[in-house]
Amino acid sequence: MYDAVRQLDNSRPIHYEGSHSKDCTDVISRMYPTEKVFRDLCNKQPLKAAGNPIVRLATDNKAVTAGRYRSAPVLLCEYAHCMENSLGNFYKYIEGFEQHEHMCGGFIWDFADQTIRRAWPDGDEWLFGDDFKEIYSKAGYKKKFLTGGNGIFCANGIVAADRTPHPAAGEVKKGYQVLHVEPTSAGQNVFLVINNQMFSDLSSYRLLWKLEREGEHVLGGEVPSEEFAATPPGESTLFKLEKLHLEALRLEDVQQMRPAGEYTLNFSFVQSGGRIWAKAGYEQAFSQILFAPADTKSTAKIMPANASFGALRENESLIVKGGGFTYTFEQGVLKSLMVREAELLQSPVTPNLWRAPTDNDYGFGNFCAPAKRFTVAAKWMRAGERQKPRFWHKRETPESIEVTSDWKHPLCSKLSTVFTIFADGTMSIELRMQPKKIDAVRAGLQLVLTRGYDEITWYGRGPHECYPDRKTGARVAKYSAAVDDLTHHYVRPQENGARCDVRWFSISTGGRAVKVRDLQGDGLIFSASHYEQEALATVTHDFKLERKPFTVLNIDCAMCGVGGDQPGITALHEEFRLPAGTEYNLRVGLEIT
Repeated sequence: MYDAVRQLDNSRPIHYEGSHSKDCTDVISRMYPTEKVFRDLCNKQPLKAAGNPIVRLATDNKAVTAGRYRSAPVLLCEYAHCMENSLGNFYKYIEGFEQHEHMCGGFIWDFADQTIRRAWPDGDEWLFGDDFKEIYSKAGYKKKFLTGGNGIFCANGIVAADRTPHPAAGEVKKGYQVLHVEPTSAGQNVFLVINNQMFSDLSSYRLLWKLEREGEHVLGGEVPSEEFAATPPGESTLFKLEKLHLEALRLEDVQQMRPAGEYTLNFSFVQSGGRIWAKAGYEQAFSQILFAPADTKSTAKIMPANASFGALRENESLIVKGGGFTYTFEQGVLKSLMVREAELLQSPVTPNLWRAPTDNDYGFGNFCAPAKRFTVAAKWMRAGERQKPRFWHKRETPESIEVTSDWKHPLCSKLSTVFTIFADGTMSIELRMQPKKIDAVRAGLQLVLTRGYDEITWYGRGPHECYPDRKTGARVAKYSAAVDDLTHHYVRPQENGARCDVRWFSISTGGRAVKVRDLQGDGLIFSASHYEQEALATVTHDFKLERKPFTVLNIDCAMCGVGGDQPGITALHEEFRLPAGTEYNLRVGLEIT
């Protein structure tokens, strides 16, 4: 067959899925390499065939000799399995492709969800594999174990069936971009523009820049085209931003000559003219350089004494009052935030240590449904039903009242919350959590706010959903959105809508706002939704979800990645696990205005 194809067309290479023999293919074909196997491929290491014959058959993972690398590049015939909330670690593949010439790329599985639309007058319903199960019949030709459905495996695109982009598409775009700007050591305010296009210079782009301090505009402009436009394909050019002035770039000078804080320098390549596929001004690529402040941790707050500030304890209840606010604790659990005679909480503030399982979280359960209940995600979900406060105590000073609660949790060796309320009604909230026996999936708190908290502003990564192992396409900036727009509607409901590396956020209704600020200095992960977490974990289809009038607010200091190396399996890389025995600490400031 190889010879026949060559006779028909000798101008292009031949790929034969799963084969490495020079008798039938010009490339080393590999499917869904593990983290270690991908590293070995990058380093031209010999590979053994998969030991499990089923795995060997399913993924075509045959042996690769060291000598084969001398005559054939590596092509991943399938990789980065994007089953709904997935595509973690994608940036690592891109780094491997870019750093090693023999790694020529691969094919994401896959482009679009294969789901089916059922149209109704009041809206569309999107259906997937389990909606079209084969029914076993003795008269049929299939054995019983081969009938049924394939679950959600048809929904694994970077865009939905109607071509609406999933958040993972933003990560792919960032990974695939071939235009970059990097800082250099060639002098103050001197940068390197990199053109990794194959055939064109940069004359069809404008290069815009802006300097921001914690999301607020400081300076901005456009790099003159004569500074970079002639950069040939595959080459780079140095240019200087004169307008930045020295103090705007070096961190020590920023702190001396401009207000302290975090600065971001953003570069954006945009189309200078219209294209068949894009309008003039379309952003083709971006680069962001962060200048973090010297110390991101906040110091303890000192407040003057207030005669109206104090606490009253009645059995297991504690009522903290001050000017215009009343906060109520029951057994050490914050159950009411009353500010200017308006209640903010729909339900008590509790530790939130589980997430609605993603498709990857279910792992082998995607292939054998009864196995879902034995996954780590399912164990944390069930354990959450059994968490409860054990004992609590308060410590009072003229400036603050501290309420500490110790919690019982079947999967934690340590779990506690500390609320420190100050005389002006502001507070700091701490969560300390240490998992035992199994890895954690998240460490945080959940607040359910009353009706009307529908608008949110944050400073962190965005604008789209991102997770610890899928966030390079989400730049750090200040964003605003409606809570409804933070939710991403995957076909099967699951964990969604998170934003990472958040320094602060504010959620508001009318004239009232709740502002949450990271005090630990590591950046928060937050999500806000009108859908209950329990519903996201149990409802089978997005169109069956019931939108609630209240707002579910999750504030996390840590969450495991979403994975994506393997089909339907999380396969987390080490740095995106939350190992048992490690302590995780959340520390935030909360202000109600």
